[in-house]
Amino acid sequence: MNVQGKVAFVTGGGSGIGAAISQTLDKAGATVIIFDLNEDGRMVADTLQQESLFVQGNVADQKDIKRAVQSAVEKFGRIDILINNAGIFRDQKLMKMSEEEWDLVLDVNLKGAFLTIKEIAPIMKGNQYGKIVNISSVSHKGNFGQANYSASKAGLASLTNTAALELAPEVTVNSIAPGSIDTPLFQSMDEKGKEKFIKKIPMKRVGNPEEIAQTVLFYASDASSYVTGTLLEVDGGLTTGLNLR
Repeated sequence: MNVQGKVAFVTGGGSGIGAAISQTLDKAGATVIIFDLNEDGRMVADTLQQESLFVQGNVADQKDIKRAVQSAVEKFGRIDILINNAGIFRDQKLMKMSEEEWDLVLDVNLKGAFLTIKEIAPIMKGNQYGKIVNISSVSHKGNFGQANYSASKAGLASLTNTAALELAPEVTVNSIAPGSIDTPLFQSMDEKGKEKFIKKIPMKRVGNPEEIAQTVLFYASDASSYVTGTLLEVDGGLTTGLNLR
């Protein structure tokens, strides 16, 4: 399960799960382009073993994406792997959520993935090879106080299915739905809040970013050559069955 010699484009690749994905793909032999709004992406790119590129920009801005993709193709000649990881939260109860909070989350989490796929898929189709992995969330099923986030992640799951149909057979498109993961956001919670989350997880722990990254590696490698249009929940059993206790 390696991606030796492949070129990977990772959105939001400068922190949390995105940084772990960038580092895992790098260790498996890929050249990684980190596209991130924050300068953290540059620091992650500097730690990678293979040749890498950091491009700063907004995933919801088509001009920024075009500039990033053009820079990547000019330097490396192609893009083989796309990881749509960039995402934000603006949590609020539905009746108190502002239109701005709704639009911002949908723009980054869903529109951003649409724009990157639209820009990069033709390159992949032209090269007769491509792997697209979209990072959704178990919140795609709906979550209290996350109408915007849940809707964006549910939309991303549906976008995955449609793209898988339209881009086959040259390009595979799959989605991963992480559960509670040990990121800075989780660490910012108080201990009582953490315990509440962990209690709901059958495996009695949160996941770590590397576990999501390893799942991404499976989808990004030829180990998944006959897999497309799927959504895999990586959540320690959080969404399995009915937990009525």
